Amino acid sequence: MKTSQLIIALLAALAAAPGLAENTGAGEITGKVVNVYVRDANNFFIETGLVRDKAGKQQWSEVRFAAPLADGRTSEMVRMPDAAIVERGDLVSTRLVEKRDSLPGLLPAVNRMVALVAKHDTLAAQTFDAPKPAGNVPPSVRSLQALR
Repeated sequence: MKTSQLIIALLAALAAAPGLAENTGAGEITGKVVNVYVRDANNFFIETGLVRDKAGKQQWSEVRFAAPLADGRTSEMVRMPDAAIVERGDLVSTRLVEKRDSLPGLLPAVNRMVALVAKHDTLAAQTFDAPKPAGNVPPSVRSLQALR
């Protein structure tokens, strides 16, 4: 009896382990790229304009959100896919992970860019964090706000 309970507990722990290494979940959120960085071999983040050779290095970006998150953060560092071409001012969809202690033996989960939502020269990107007008709002402005 105890042996079967032990086996079931071990199988449940093994089934849960892959999920612990991945996203645990603050979810996806859209934000605006503040700056793009390259991660150096010494774990330094250097602006892409200061780096000569970007080949083979991880690209990261600082993403600012339209409203503070539940824990008060207004921006976060996000790892970009290797093939992504992102510039300052672009809107990106990001998958954020919970801030928690990593378990021994597991790689820590990192925040990642999921998709490029809008380039920096589009109306959606330019009005992303603009203050909302007070009072009577014309229909044209309401339609722009719906793009957020």
